Amino acid sequence: LEMNPFHPLVKELNRLYKDNEESEEAKDLAHALYDTAMLRSGYALKDSVKFSTRMDKLLRMSFNINKDAKVDIPEEFDEEVKEEAAAAAEETADDAATETS
Repeated sequence: LEMNPFHPLVKELNRLYKDNEESEEAKDLAHALYDTAMLRSGYALKDSVKFSTRMDKLLRMSFNINKDAKVDIPEEFDEEVKEEAAAAAEETADDAATETS
């Protein structure tokens, strides 16, 4: 795989890393760039759950949504739908917590 050092995303990643070598944002962006380069080259990802979790984090950052924001289900939905959505949200949070461990 090759990365273009002049690509705007690579340049921004480099800036983030130079600002803070321990930056979680820089780590997530580096993984995202690598994963998308792998996909574009026709390779399969080893861990699609980590990829999805990272994408969720990056999308939340880009929309300025708190990383800990939970699903807010309106009261008009019945309990079964609430339970299913809450379980799915908890699973996503668990996946994110596992990745950062």
